[in-house]
Amino acid sequence: MSETNPNPTPTREQELLPDHEGWLARNTGPLLAIITVLMTFGMFAYFVCLANSPSKESANLRREQHALKQVESKFGEISSSKTERAVVGKLAEVRKERERSRMRVTHAMEEAEDARDRRGVMKEYIMYILGVLSSALTTILAYYFGSSKGSADKSTALNIVAAKSHPITPVTHATTVQAGADKEKDRNQAAAG
Repeated sequence: MSETNPNPTPTREQELLPDHEGWLARNTGPLLAIITVLMTFGMFAYFVCLANSPSKESANLRREQHALKQVESKFGEISSSKTERAVVGKLAEVRKERERSRMRVTHAMEEAEDARDRRGVMKEYIMYILGVLSSALTTILAYYFGSSKGSADKSTALNIVAAKSHPITPVTHATTVQAGADKEKDRNQAAAG
């Protein structure tokens, strides 16, 4: 029956590249980078769609203007026709409807103007957010595809080569005592010299 060591001494390579970390711990940085990139592109698309879509206030204004045109044409037909003018109250009723429609158009114009002002303020915030997101995206892409990634890969490769050429010697009490004696010897030689 062979005895196995439950706590084997790790090699230099194992110390430099720890495998004892979980998958999530090793991949947190790349996962966050991927999520940030996807969210950045998603927000860019959202803001582009938001900027190109008409506001509900402007759609309401167009609808009310169309209704006013219909009432105006109806009023014109009734006022020019002698037979329909003869109907009691028909002209007065269309006149009241035209006034109500004009008031709705005026109200819709005010709402559309307010919405335009609000969009102007929101545009400043959106531009700021897009600037921050594009800066984060640039930083992420530069790290994973630029010089920082190459530098990290080079450092890892150098550490592996160094681990193969210079193995770690365990520090024991004897090596510590020997190192202290060597320092004492060097001091004595310097003082005598």
